[in-house]
Amino acid sequence: MKTDIIVVGGGGREHALIKALKKSPEIGVIYALPGNGGMAADAICVPEIGAKEIDKIVAFATSHNIGFAVVAPDDPLVLGCADALIEAGIPTFGPKKNAAIIEGSKVFSKNLMKKYGIPTAAYETFDDAEAALSYVQDCAIPTVVKADGLALGKGVIIAMTREEAIDAVRSIMEDKAFGESGSRIVIEEFLTGPEVSVLSFTDGKTVLPMISSMDHKRIGDHDTGLNTGGMGTVAPNPYYTDEIADVCMKEIFLPTIRAMEAEGRPFAGCLYFGLMLTPTGPKVIEYNCRFGDPETQVVLPLLDSDLFTIMKACAEGNLTPDLVKWKNGHACCVVLASNGYPVKYQSGFEITVQDGFAAELYVAGAKLADGKLLTAGGRVLGVTAVADTLENAIAQAYKNADLVSFEGAYRRSDIGQRALAAGQPTMDDIISLLKENKELPLDWLGDALFDLIYAGATYINQHKDNVKIPICFDETIGEEDIVNIDWTAEEFRLAASAVVAFNYLLPQMERLHINEQITGKYIDEDKKKLIDFLKNERESLSEAEFLNKYKGITLQKMCGKEIFAQKDEIDTEKEHYIIVSKDPETGSFRFKFN
Repeated sequence: MKTDIIVVGGGGREHALIKALKKSPEIGVIYALPGNGGMAADAICVPEIGAKEIDKIVAFATSHNIGFAVVAPDDPLVLGCADALIEAGIPTFGPKKNAAIIEGSKVFSKNLMKKYGIPTAAYETFDDAEAALSYVQDCAIPTVVKADGLALGKGVIIAMTREEAIDAVRSIMEDKAFGESGSRIVIEEFLTGPEVSVLSFTDGKTVLPMISSMDHKRIGDHDTGLNTGGMGTVAPNPYYTDEIADVCMKEIFLPTIRAMEAEGRPFAGCLYFGLMLTPTGPKVIEYNCRFGDPETQVVLPLLDSDLFTIMKACAEGNLTPDLVKWKNGHACCVVLASNGYPVKYQSGFEITVQDGFAAELYVAGAKLADGKLLTAGGRVLGVTAVADTLENAIAQAYKNADLVSFEGAYRRSDIGQRALAAGQPTMDDIISLLKENKELPLDWLGDALFDLIYAGATYINQHKDNVKIPICFDETIGEEDIVNIDWTAEEFRLAASAVVAFNYLLPQMERLHINEQITGKYIDEDKKKLIDFLKNERESLSEAEFLNKYKGITLQKMCGKEIFAQKDEIDTEKEHYIIVSKDPETGSFRFKFN
């Protein structure tokens, strides 16, 4: 006899779960509470019951002879939806309230990691705004300010300057930007390195990680602009190697499950690990008590097992490794959002899909009206493609996304590009070259340049006090070279990006040294050229957005005399510096870290 089930939730993640569950021969009818108009072909939606209306959810489940429940979103889990369903005799996939606190309270999760030695960023917690403001006056910058409670995935502010840290504390604690979720905050160390999302199945004792993924949180290309719920994902994450996976299992995944059990809060369901692969090893950025969105939309299409069987094993406490198998391949999800998201946007526009669409379409924010599918949210839908290579998956996802349209549709154009760049040198490779005083290969230049300088600068900042990073020309570069140089050429990107990186990312460093000729004599005469160049470097930023993003990095600071230094001012025995030279045969520029 087949089992009728309910899936609590109504977004793209729930649509992905429903499509995966539909494949099970054991499942009969699937109800989505509340669901959305775009799921109608895959489940019976019950829009009159919201995801947080626990009493109504339980009443519906019992009156419809539901044999299994999947509670997907964080809010109902933190409110105790799984507890209520289980008490009503309905087997449920999802952690109980006392375990869902691992996401419901960042203070709890940070204290848990500290108590059980699980690697994470150093931190302090505050329930008093004045104490928090006093702390950020002297803490290391950049820093990260987090609201304690749930905030739709947006309660984290990365403060790159002290002013931004102060603003973040005031916004969260005094202005209540995230409501009561911001009554307490966590202020933690700013970590660097590739981010990795790892979802896992667990029955409270056994933990089986799913395929890793890479999210793209920012609204704009090149990870610029405001944080969102996620603008796209790829899987697997190329930075997450087998070696790193072994370390995470031993130092993070198993210790977390054991810690929760030891605390009397056994976690059964999907536990999400948000990780940062730092120079000193993987560390936990955050836990989620549920499937990620839009990570689910790339992970589940690669599952080669019956999802319903796995979920039942988690709920019954008999999860075994043989139940979970994965396909070979890669997946990419491109999110289409309403113009103006994540701030203010309009809805009610018809969604059309042209002939030839050949990918998975996961609907997040839509409604049916008079037989038409209309937009009804910020993130409207996700287009997921699976292919033999990551490059092909990305190409197919975008090709199919071109076939979906609605008024004001917005998407990022660079989903997966960071993953494709994973073959470039790692931080360790960069540092090794720097230590050996070898040239930085010119083929490292391009979109990844900013990240490379950022990584090197951050490493130096973490290991040196008051280090200065001067840039200057050697004797191979004459006056005529400076006059004739193309300020938008690839070879110049290193110097220009370094100005931004070392001024913006390392504000606590002493003043940047840079040769007077390159800034004072030429760029200072045409500041607009510098703005245009930097706009080209970060194409998605308008001039106003750029100046706002880099506030504190005024053009006067970039081009003014206070940042100049002649080569003879550099203590070459003690100071690091980047020296720019010219190949006499090819005429190309070379860059060495000394």
